Amino acid sequence: MRVFLACFFYLICCCHAPAQDILSSILGSPLADSDKVVKLLAAAQKYEGRNSDSEKIYVDTARYLAIRAKYVTGNIRVDGFYSSIYEDEGKYDISLKYALEAMRMAEKKGVKKLIAKSANNVAIVYYDLKAYDTALNYFNMELNQYSEIHDTIGTIKVLNNMGAAYINEKNYEEGMKCYQKGLAMSLALHDSNLLSAFYTNIGRIYTERKEYEQGLFYGLEAYRIAASRKDYYTLASVATNIGFIYKEQKNYDSALKYFQKTDSIAAFQQNDNLLLLAFQNICSTFYRKKSIDSAYRYLCLYDSLQQKVYNAESSKQIADMQTKYNTQKKEQAIILLTTERKHQQAVIYFIFALSALLLAFIWFIYRSYRQKKKINIELDVKNRKLSEANAVIAEKNKDITDSINYAKLIQNARLPDKAIITKHLPNHFILYKPKDIVSGDFYFFHKKETAIDLAAADCTGHVVPGAMMSMIGSEKLEYAVHNASEPAKILGILNTEIRDALKQSEIPNTSHDGMDVALCRIDTSNGIVHFSGANRPLWITKNLQKGVINEIKPDKLSIGGFTPADQQFGQHEVKPDPGDTFYIFSDGFADTFNGKSGKKLTTKRFRNLILSMQDVPFNEQEHFLDNFIEDWKAGAEQTDDILVIGVRV
Repeated sequence: MRVFLACFFYLICCCHAPAQDILSSILGSPLADSDKVVKLLAAAQKYEGRNSDSEKIYVDTARYLAIRAKYVTGNIRVDGFYSSIYEDEGKYDISLKYALEAMRMAEKKGVKKLIAKSANNVAIVYYDLKAYDTALNYFNMELNQYSEIHDTIGTIKVLNNMGAAYINEKNYEEGMKCYQKGLAMSLALHDSNLLSAFYTNIGRIYTERKEYEQGLFYGLEAYRIAASRKDYYTLASVATNIGFIYKEQKNYDSALKYFQKTDSIAAFQQNDNLLLLAFQNICSTFYRKKSIDSAYRYLCLYDSLQQKVYNAESSKQIADMQTKYNTQKKEQAIILLTTERKHQQAVIYFIFALSALLLAFIWFIYRSYRQKKKINIELDVKNRKLSEANAVIAEKNKDITDSINYAKLIQNARLPDKAIITKHLPNHFILYKPKDIVSGDFYFFHKKETAIDLAAADCTGHVVPGAMMSMIGSEKLEYAVHNASEPAKILGILNTEIRDALKQSEIPNTSHDGMDVALCRIDTSNGIVHFSGANRPLWITKNLQKGVINEIKPDKLSIGGFTPADQQFGQHEVKPDPGDTFYIFSDGFADTFNGKSGKKLTTKRFRNLILSMQDVPFNEQEHFLDNFIEDWKAGAEQTDDILVIGVRV
């Protein structure tokens, strides 16, 4: 056994030259086996999370010595290391097995600190598996152990982990309690590292809850501490969060200042993924600021860097495969040294026999191959060309999809902020379901003094063409509401602007693209609703008259396309009673096909659906419509963009 152990350690050292001196020094020292275990695990800890192969060398050796010395504490710690190694590699079943075994031994030994650390290993695995309730049970067990032995640092760290688990469960109240308690304890210790972490996490909770002033306070504190410690990783993360808050507050200059700090840190650290995030944030902020040239410049930088990252990742995957191959060869060499001589001979005889059979088989295949050589060469050439073409198509598809995804960000930036709509129309919902990534439907909101303009628009086309029309339509509608005060005149101006933008008046046989619109102007001083529609109606359900929908019909004309430039649109005036609800919508909901029968929903069924849901609480109607249309599709592809807006008076 001693000879075997010496050979085993020798081979490990040869396979991992950087570990040779340290390992040889520890094993050659006159220390007891238990002391060697402690030193080996201390050496392993230097590689934790960075190089699992080197870490395993020390842990494997420590395991052998701990078992030989019957050193229980060493075995507990070794199993804890194995749990961490396999957790880093994503092998959660193996990691959990070691963590639970370490915890069983620790509880049997009765050492609270070892119990706490073992409970932490179990909790982390369940956290990675997103089983947050189970993770919290083990975090609480860890917390109790640390509290009993008055381990302040251990208590603070587990509070931070518990806060993260609660946040992932969307339980912000409990998460905040953990973070606030951890912050108070960190302040007492004057530990800047812990303070930075808690200020960062508390700031993110406030940001998530849109309490931006509080989020900004904690974010700036975290930034100040991280800057004093030159903690660039935390600086970049916090700067990004601060920039987001300023952007949401429409303080675009301050947002750019912090996003550009992230840019500088990412460039300094040569962190391409962080740099991509910085470019994306700067681009979207310039776009909101309407600095289109600057936004486009950063979009170009983003696209260029993304291509570079893709190429680098491909090279890394190839290198990782080679490393894995080399590691497997070394492991096989270790196994061969530990195999008995008789077994080795049996394996060699088997290999010889298998090789003979393989040679016979190869000879037979080669003989057949020569007969079909010409056909196979031609087929190989065709397959190679097909593979190259498929690779080009896949890359092009990825580029297109990435561009469309970014177009979605720009399109969403043009949509009204739902929080602003809710402020002025507390009882409303907007069901907005694009057919694809981007949409040809859009909704519009504008508030001026006592007038609120609300519109649902359905543009020609889907995906990119529809999205481009929606961007033009949204911009022109915003122009129209600033230049007219009545819905009919607004639609008239919008019609003229769309025709001019698409040159439908100047160039013969040009496109006939346009859009259908339902536009309401709500006078908040007297409750009167003024309505004009281009192919889209207004439906009103009465609170005191069940089972009836009053329909205000639109003009049977679209905006743009074949509609004359001087077209005058009709206007209607209604005064809803308290509790009445009005709906405007595109044709997408009614035109959705059933996944089983292949039939359309139709406007008639949609009308009956609106009537049937009047007993549904208004704040649940959006969810009701969304569930209904998903059930109706029954897994079939959505064929049109869907937009439904409801407002209760």
